[in-house]
Amino acid sequence: MKLLLIEDDHAIATSLITSLQSQYQVDWADTIRNAETEYSINHYDCIIADLQLPDGNGMEFCRSLRTAGKHTPLVIITGNQGENKKIESLLTGADDYLTKPFLFSELHARIHAVLRRGTNYIPDILTFNNVTIDRIHRTFAIGNNLLSLTRKEFDLLLFLAERKNCPVTITALIESLWDSNHEPLSNTIEVHICRLRQKFRAAQSTLSIRTLKNYGYLLHSPT
Repeated sequence: MKLLLIEDDHAIATSLITSLQSQYQVDWADTIRNAETEYSINHYDCIIADLQLPDGNGMEFCRSLRTAGKHTPLVIITGNQGENKKIESLLTGADDYLTKPFLFSELHARIHAVLRRGTNYIPDILTFNNVTIDRIHRTFAIGNNLLSLTRKEFDLLLFLAERKNCPVTITALIESLWDSNHEPLSNTIEVHICRLRQKFRAAQSTLSIRTLKNYGYLLHSPT
């Protein structure tokens, strides 16, 4: 899953990105203007926004999204201790509100909670016949055999698994799994797909990844 972090303090942003990258792909914007640009060209599953930003307020960004009919889950993080700000943020359309300082584990839990409440809720553990994919612990097993995947291989597998038997474009994979500022080489996705196929075959998995010419890929499972 892909997150947009809106935070102007570089030290805080770096710490948050380091923590969040254990489970998510993270893009970072340090102003509302930059956040609007990132949001216009990428799909995000959740947004984490600071309340006070150089060119405005995180609530303003939230309000503009909700006014435009965008329902991407949004968590406000702020050093403001005022209860009124919390109430105002939630009434504006924020899904949660977290006051600094906070534990990274609490932020992870709150992100997980707002994603779970979403209309497109995806369970923590995906199962397809003899295949089990644990989104939280980031494990992939075929039967009782736990397979070793690189971080990018797991991200790619999970993205396809969440859309099982549905075509996924190459553009969607690039925008969701690779840094928006560093587009991968033309054959990078193909190389990762090839490695996943090899691991599927070695473990006698029922999963298969089909190539859709000039379009993308599809993860197929017989059940």
